[in-house]
Amino acid sequence: MWRASMRSFVRSQGFLDVDEESSAGWYKALMFQPKVIGVLITAGIAIQRLIGMTIEMLEGRPRAIDYGRSAEGSVTVPGVMSRDKIVAQNSGS
Repeated sequence: MWRASMRSFVRSQGFLDVDEESSAGWYKALMFQPKVIGVLITAGIAIQRLIGMTIEMLEGRPRAIDYGRSAEGSVTVPGVMSRDKIVAQNSGS
């Protein structure tokens, strides 16, 4: 199962005199580090998300934003003041 793409990858890494018999392990050896790095990055992202969700849960913050509609039909976001409320607050009303 030695494909031309595998052969060209091994050759691009500087091993120009590869043949199908002696180079069965070259591709696996050269692809070992990228596979390990990919697994480590995926595990790091999963752990980071798990820690973030745990902190949010312990602090009592909602995980998702609940977008609702106000009486005027505009979208309201909890914890965010509308432009009209900000203008009214800044004008002293």
